[in-house]
Amino acid sequence: MEILVDRKQILSKFLVPINKFTDQAIITLNKDYIDCVSYTSNDKQSILLYTKLMIKTNITDDAKITLNIGNIKKLISALGCISTDIIKLIIEKNHIAHVSPEATFKFHLKEDGTIEKPTANIEKINAMSFNTNIDLSAVKIDDILKASNFSSDSNKIYLTIKDNSLIAELTDKTIPNLDTISVVLTDQITGIAFKESIALRLDIFRLISSIKYDKLTIRINDKGVVVFEINENDYLMKYITSSLIK
Repeated sequence: MEILVDRKQILSKFLVPINKFTDQAIITLNKDYIDCVSYTSNDKQSILLYTKLMIKTNITDDAKITLNIGNIKKLISALGCISTDIIKLIIEKNHIAHVSPEATFKFHLKEDGTIEKPTANIEKINAMSFNTNIDLSAVKIDDILKASNFSSDSNKIYLTIKDNSLIAELTDKTIPNLDTISVVLTDQITGIAFKESIALRLDIFRLISSIKYDKLTIRINDKGVVVFEINENDYLMKYITSSLIK
């Protein structure tokens, strides 16, 4: 099977963000899009990443093709050797190939079952209702990371709504006498204002800061599920996690 892809798009909006998150992944080809669910866990908080990029393939409506990418960085390097904007990828059972006057490569895929598949059901997560929706600019994510230099002894952030504004407090409430700094992020809040602080690891903000986007929406429900969503015309990206106890 052959598919045409925008090289810059599949790199910047799909493969590179996934590679910031994990070294290997399972990518699924559908009729009108490709998507991937990846997972990481550390410091008592798990993060799920869902990425979806609109690409036309030759696949029929009900069919899917799974690509087990064992080394995402290596695939990114191969695509980086090509300067053409629109490139043809040849999808075979055990490899991805590209042939052109400029460059030729064959990237071998892993066998099914060799890459651990996340157990989370993305369809159920997408069907969840969220009580609070917050729009946040990329500048404010940068402000959070700048403030983190002040609170370098902590890797936690507490989100609170006060006077109709979202406030980020960088500290660790489980450690006494720790320096703290607060930053007002936005007043673009719709839905129900949550009463208790939402505690998260700063890692998720570091991951988001490496992505170029126009608007980020934070969605929070009453069960403590937090989704950071970037939704543009041709792609969707969701970082999904749950709040810490403290």
